[in-house]
Amino acid sequence: MKPTWYVEMKNTWDTLNLIENADPWTTRASIAKLLNLSRTTASTIVSQLISCGLVDELDSSSNGRGRPGIPLRLSTTTWNALGASFHGDQWQFLLVDLRGQTILEHRERLDEITVDQFIDKLLHGLDQMITAAPGKLLPLIGIGTPGLVDSDTGIITRADDLGWKRVEIGSKVTEHTGLPCYAMNRHRAAGLAEAKFGLGRGIRNLIYIGIGTGISAAFINDGILLEGANYSA
Repeated sequence: MKPTWYVEMKNTWDTLNLIENADPWTTRASIAKLLNLSRTTASTIVSQLISCGLVDELDSSSNGRGRPGIPLRLSTTTWNALGASFHGDQWQFLLVDLRGQTILEHRERLDEITVDQFIDKLLHGLDQMITAAPGKLLPLIGIGTPGLVDSDTGIITRADDLGWKRVEIGSKVTEHTGLPCYAMNRHRAAGLAEAKFGLGRGIRNLIYIGIGTGISAAFINDGILLEGANYSA
């Protein structure tokens, strides 16, 4: 039997995922039915998500039978998500809402492709975006970099096209911003974004090929990104 905390976490995650993918919205009653939850449990979870600023209630709706349901959808006003990806000779920064809509973009071009410039421009750009963010930042910054990246440690283990080995990036971002950082290969990050918000939305199996200073790919199987040994898939 699963522990109570696990069941509660899974129910909350499934509820949030259902609200995110509803077209255009869903209700507490629909959530209870689709997830096989009691209406009390579904209502409690939704109330918690609303109090956290993750979900908004819209005007009541009715299908002509019984009490009208209250439509629910992801909030677009409270939380912002911040990410950065390196391409060519510049960092590209993006701030989005919970539905993936762009709020702000920014670029930082390197004067020369060195590790010091790479890190300095990243931190400077993050400062600019954090200052300009209109909402609260989700407590995680996503970073897409060239090369083979160990996402557990936030280290670029090797970037052959740049001649780099063991470049620490995750720890430097966290030390500078005070926020956790998740770093991964930029093309895998792009593949995930395409699957989540782009042409691959709703497709469970997807191959994304990225061509830049090198060639890399993201393999998504049954909705899950395949990492491989040492994040080398």
